Amino acid sequence: MKKLSLFIFAALIFCGCNSICGKENHTGSGVKYVFLFVADGFGENHYKLLKNEAGCPALDQFAFARRTGTLNFEGKVTDSAASGTAIACGVKTYNGAIGLDKNRMPVKSISKEFKEHGYKVGIISTSPINDATPSAHYANTFNRSERSLIVHDLYHSGFDFFGASHFYLDSRYQPQEAEYLALIAQKYQVCQGSKWDQLKPEDKNFVINRMERNFPGKPRKTPALADFTALAVKMLDNPGGFFLMVEEGFTDVYSHANDSGALLRAAIDFDRAVAVALEFQKQHPTETLIVVTADHNTGGLHFLDNYVPGETSLLYQQIQLSDLQEKLVNLYLQKADWDLFERTIVDTLSLGRITPAERNELKNYFAYFVKQQRKKSKNKDNYVLPDTLPDLPGKNHSSTLAFAAARLRDKRNGLAWEGTGHTGIKVLTFAKGCGEKKFDRNDLENTSIAGLIREIVFQK
Repeated sequence: MKKLSLFIFAALIFCGCNSICGKENHTGSGVKYVFLFVADGFGENHYKLLKNEAGCPALDQFAFARRTGTLNFEGKVTDSAASGTAIACGVKTYNGAIGLDKNRMPVKSISKEFKEHGYKVGIISTSPINDATPSAHYANTFNRSERSLIVHDLYHSGFDFFGASHFYLDSRYQPQEAEYLALIAQKYQVCQGSKWDQLKPEDKNFVINRMERNFPGKPRKTPALADFTALAVKMLDNPGGFFLMVEEGFTDVYSHANDSGALLRAAIDFDRAVAVALEFQKQHPTETLIVVTADHNTGGLHFLDNYVPGETSLLYQQIQLSDLQEKLVNLYLQKADWDLFERTIVDTLSLGRITPAERNELKNYFAYFVKQQRKKSKNKDNYVLPDTLPDLPGKNHSSTLAFAAARLRDKRNGLAWEGTGHTGIKVLTFAKGCGEKKFDRNDLENTSIAGLIREIVFQK
């Protein structure tokens, strides 16, 4: 009897160790490593632009890409909260909802399910970590603007790794980023900046550092999304497996700004992050699933008749449009003449020689630009403006002159944007690895992604 008791005790210790150390597969499916990549605002034409102008070595390794519906539960154009919840939790909901269904009832994300099954879980975003897409995986709140409540849910999530660009602050409570970090530091090893050598896989890690784009005129000085992805894999890799969600948020930001050159840079960064997962998959080919998708289409990018694949000047754009606008404002404050404005625009956007008609269009937008600056600044300028101006499209855009110049460049290159908001156009979903064939269908919705991952991994 004593020997039997010792045997049972030893068996319990062995089973408990396996459970704690994660050395057993948790689901019986054989899938131990799951990557979910989300390119915010990234439509089918965004993908075509990337493929044509810069190539996409990572996405080209996926055997298929299927169109995926993104509308919210009302059949209307979604925002990132409703679409993020649909992807993370598998339910359609109302715009603004984070982890809630259309009746405002909490729903469980696949990230939380992975955690319950003993997998390590990581969340990365180039956007604020309490923005809509990442927060749908760990938070439940009726409105995406509840920034502080979302951080509170992050703190209680128990997830193992967070990689953040920064926080959205909640203006109503006037928190500081340091306050959020102080809260998180009670459970996580917080690393601010890119000194990552002190991080340990056995800790729960929260890494916060801006992820900038790499431009010819403004080289990157921060880690890229691919660097964060590689770090997360290093911190999460264990015999029990992990789930990692990676979001590129600036494909959306630049699409809202109709900044084609910066969009292309962000898309390249996204493809390179996917390449990190593909490299990991080579080491675990029978245990890894990689899914790549988008939450919605932003801007309605489309191609004109004069578009020639691979012949645009987008990669020669020196800086992002918002930085160009800042330069133009400084020129205004310095009371620069028109020739300097023109040279700055031409050099930044690699326009080369502009035609008289193009110059006239830019000067009309320049007049609107000056009127805007006169309202904002006490600067006494001497610019002579026309008495009347044509009703130019996009004249009220926040970066009117830079925006107009970029639109002129895009027109030359055979590109155009429908607007600056979200659209209902379907996006693309890619899958590679364990169970990939389940994604090879023509009726995909954003809610399908969580459901198919559950079916593949949890077999339900």
